[in-house]
Amino acid sequence: MIHLKLSSPKGVLLDEDVVSVLLPSYNGPMMVEEGLTNMIVAFSDAGVLKVASSSSTRYFAIFYGEAYIEKGGDVHVIAEGIEDGYSIDLARAIAKRDRNLDLIQNKKEGDIKKLQFSLKKQLARIEAKQLSEGKR
Repeated sequence: MIHLKLSSPKGVLLDEDVVSVLLPSYNGPMMVEEGLTNMIVAFSDAGVLKVASSSSTRYFAIFYGEAYIEKGGDVHVIAEGIEDGYSIDLARAIAKRDRNLDLIQNKKEGDIKKLQFSLKKQLARIEAKQLSEGKR
């Protein structure tokens, strides 16, 4: 078993034993299972974190973060933002995604890099929500 702790500036979202964690690292998805060595893993700007326990699988949208993995089986994820897939408002995320796409494509307003990051966040939220509901 792995002891996983998910933390953001809003507090601790999850603190429990799990079977595995799939991290959205810069180099692509990285599976963390029991027995890994010490390491630090930096995440992509926005992605989906998959947590498998013995009884369920949960998905989280995660923004700007990293994971500290200890050889003994502890994984501490610290991120600027973490949202449980079950609690994401899908309609709102889709509306924001569409607005960002429109602004980027038409270059109507704002900083393109900020719009692109906002778009990545909405895509991560949508994916986490759909995976949480068993859709893909």
